[in-house]
Amino acid sequence: MRDFVHRDINIGRFAVGIGPYEQQIYMYNLKDMKKFRTARGHIKRSKEEIPFAGSLLFGSRNAMKGGEQSRRDDLESWLYMTFDVFDRQTYSSFFERESSLHNSLTSINCFRPDISKSFFKKIPHKFAKLCKYVNGLNWHGDPDYVLMEDILLNEVLSENNKKEMRRSEFLDWTGKIEMREDLKTIPTQIINSQHKARPEIVSSDDMSSKSDGSSEDE
Repeated sequence: MRDFVHRDINIGRFAVGIGPYEQQIYMYNLKDMKKFRTARGHIKRSKEEIPFAGSLLFGSRNAMKGGEQSRRDDLESWLYMTFDVFDRQTYSSFFERESSLHNSLTSINCFRPDISKSFFKKIPHKFAKLCKYVNGLNWHGDPDYVLMEDILLNEVLSENNKKEMRRSEFLDWTGKIEMREDLKTIPTQIINSQHKARPEIVSSDDMSSKSDGSSEDE
């Protein structure tokens, strides 16, 4: 799914596997995905205004304003989603108090006195570093995912856990999800079908925006 932006990152778009696939995390519901590169590999020009795509609770500031979304917007939505996972009550109340997320990421970066202590009570304070990084990206920005992973593993997790967290402890659902009898043959059926004819995950025709009428080479 390279060269595509999801445009609707939220908790409901992820699921864990079952049976032998329980250590894998899947992303689904790709109806709002859009290709941001042309067939020649160039980043498309951003449109001035397009219909909103995404979730109101996790939508980026740019998306809320009707702007074209980029990888920066997906990352911003991912941050909001992660905040909600850490502390739904704090994040939800913050969202309601601000009435919109147009300035939320900037506010976190500035460590406003009225939100810093309460907002980061359960949400790791080191997330502010990720907020600052994502906030500095522009439309053409190429996110440094290695840097972000390093911040998550070596700063955010270490801050949030007094004892060392081992990777084996991350997947706390392992062995706890029981598969229904009528579903046990589905993984095998999927694998067999992939061996017969490997399907394309997305196609440029299907995944181009359905709402703004943009073409492949725009």
